[in-house]
Amino acid sequence: KPNLRNYRAKAHVTNGMLLYKEGHIQDAEEELAIALEMDPDYTAALYNHAIVLCKLSRFQESLEKLKEAVHRKPSLAKKAGAQLDFRPMRNTPAFLEIIGKVK
Repeated sequence: KPNLRNYRAKAHVTNGMLLYKEGHIQDAEEELAIALEMDPDYTAALYNHAIVLCKLSRFQESLEKLKEAVHRKPSLAKKAGAQLDFRPMRNTPAFLEIIGKVK
């Protein structure tokens, strides 16, 4: 059952992704981190945080968030494989393992 914290977490994700699209990457990361503090199980927050962390070249953290997101929602593996934002990590063994395309 959703509660106020869940709704607020969703608002932080929305804000974070709007900031990301406007090029305010560090602000976006902060919004997504807040969302995860409020609702650590929020898969969309995990996935989008992975995108933003990758953009900040924080690859290990990005992979950890992505792995958790895909674990919670396996269909995200295919989405991540096609996500242009993950380009810097796309050919790394860890990324390929997460999306199920081990070389």
